[in-house]
Amino acid sequence: VRRYADLVVENSTHGGITILTPDANDSSLVFGSPSDAVGAVVRWNHDADLFRILTANAGASMTLETGAGVEAMRITSAGNVGIGTTAPGAKFTITNADSGVDNADGIRLDITGNTAVGLDIWHSHESSGQTYFDSRRNDDNSNMHFRSKTAIGSIVNIMTLTGAGKVGIGTTASNAQVTMIVADMNGDTAPNPFD
Repeated sequence: VRRYADLVVENSTHGGITILTPDANDSSLVFGSPSDAVGAVVRWNHDADLFRILTANAGASMTLETGAGVEAMRITSAGNVGIGTTAPGAKFTITNADSGVDNADGIRLDITGNTAVGLDIWHSHESSGQTYFDSRRNDDNSNMHFRSKTAIGSIVNIMTLTGAGKVGIGTTASNAQVTMIVADMNGDTAPNPFD
């Protein structure tokens, strides 16, 4: 990481730089070069309640780096976000080198104060190529629900995978390995023969 001494603000206690403007106007820090006077901007507007970090060049990307200047995340000019990759091919891409260890990378959703409850979405290592959706609660109540909405916005349960390894389609209460609730032409429902 390069260090520059063109402008140094030093104090024996807290230090800083302040930019003050009227509420309706932007406070900005602009980065440029001889060929481009405005390449990137850090900007705040009080009335808009908006803080912006932006590139001003077509095709420019933005990165967040950690440790000793190691890239942790990239946002491309196309609006794609990548973690572990400099060329994300979708709106959100996570890439990790194959460590040979299962569940070494992926997405984890935790509950504050209880990390034993949540969801892991991950790929197995390259040699097996499997994909997993893991509920991390260790009991038979760790159901996974797949839901949709009707035209009027009502939530409808499409399928439930129970912590006991049962599957319910059209029902959240599966009493057999697979339970399917189907409706006839009159709208009446009855268990499918799978039950």
